[in-house]
Amino acid sequence: MSTPLSLAPKLLRLAVRQPVYARALLRRKIRLARRYRWIRTHPHRDGAVPPPLVYKLVLTYACNLRCQGCFQWGAAGWCRHEPREAMARELDWTLVERLLAAAGPGRPDVILTGGEPLLYSRFEELAALLQHHRCQTTVCTNGTLLDRHGALARTNPYLAFLVSLDGPEERNDALRGPGGYRAVVEHIRQLKRRRRPAWIGIQCTLRPENVGSLHVFCRDMVALGVDWILLNPFWYFTAEEARAYERLLKERFGVTPRTHRGFVQPYALDATAFRAELQRIRAERWPIQISGYFRHAEDLIAYQSDPASLVRERRCFKQWIRIDITPEGEVAPCIQFPDLVAGSLHEQPALTIWNGSVYEALRRTLRTENLPVCARCNNLYLYDAGRRYL
Repeated sequence: MSTPLSLAPKLLRLAVRQPVYARALLRRKIRLARRYRWIRTHPHRDGAVPPPLVYKLVLTYACNLRCQGCFQWGAAGWCRHEPREAMARELDWTLVERLLAAAGPGRPDVILTGGEPLLYSRFEELAALLQHHRCQTTVCTNGTLLDRHGALARTNPYLAFLVSLDGPEERNDALRGPGGYRAVVEHIRQLKRRRRPAWIGIQCTLRPENVGSLHVFCRDMVALGVDWILLNPFWYFTAEEARAYERLLKERFGVTPRTHRGFVQPYALDATAFRAELQRIRAERWPIQISGYFRHAEDLIAYQSDPASLVRERRCFKQWIRIDITPEGEVAPCIQFPDLVAGSLHEQPALTIWNGSVYEALRRTLRTENLPVCARCNNLYLYDAGRRYL
């Protein structure tokens, strides 16, 4: 939602306040540009892709919240139907050490997620190991446990936090649980009081409950001192799209999926209210970047009724850029749907799996078509080669 001209002072401010993060951002953009060029110029080498630029580690599926709409632990969430011991499992520390011994010298970006990643019993050791390798690390967290690791945020300049809040206090707590908003805001306030404050972004998922209060939410977050705001559409798909996905995975990969069912939910956002809030946000000059996948209210209508029209020429470049690892130590090309497994780190090195038969077959498919559940996926926007969105 910012023009290139208006971005310049924001980037300068970022370089002064978080120089390590600013350098990492520049390096990421250069690396991505090179990788997109490689993808275009090597259409027949999908089994010989250079090492991942990003590693996403799901440290555990365990979570201390039960947010409405969550595809893992919400009312329709798939984790609710799995054995309790499996959902409490953590990513094996031996695998983590082995993985970073191989990948760390290349300084990939790392994303830590869950469940709630701050529940990981060896989080501080992991953060120290990533700092040792100078890997820019983003922790995707609900923010309620940030006070546990305040010292890390002060001493580790490679650690950044992307915190989920879903609107002002009343709206957020209706979706994510009572008392959550005040706790998270206080944790962020404490982190931002430091001389070298941690980079903190806010991810707000657009829901019927908060779509009419986006502008006031952005003002509250800017006043809090956060560094970025992302207005993120709720990811869902229809029962028909789910059945088409099931057929494709069964026919091409011999897999019967189950985890995708957490995304089969109703979603109807008020486009008129969204348009009004979008206009209010755009009418104001902000000291930080406020991003969104939708440029116009009409995009929201398309997202709900015909999402493929928004991303018709977009492909999942993520499969050439980022590798995802589950708490079981399995490599799942799409962590949101971990039914399709490319291999296990207990049996093979990550780079062997990265260029194995499953990845090669999936990349070959994705060069020509998206899967039935891909059209609303945030990775089509996040790893958009044309950078049309974020």
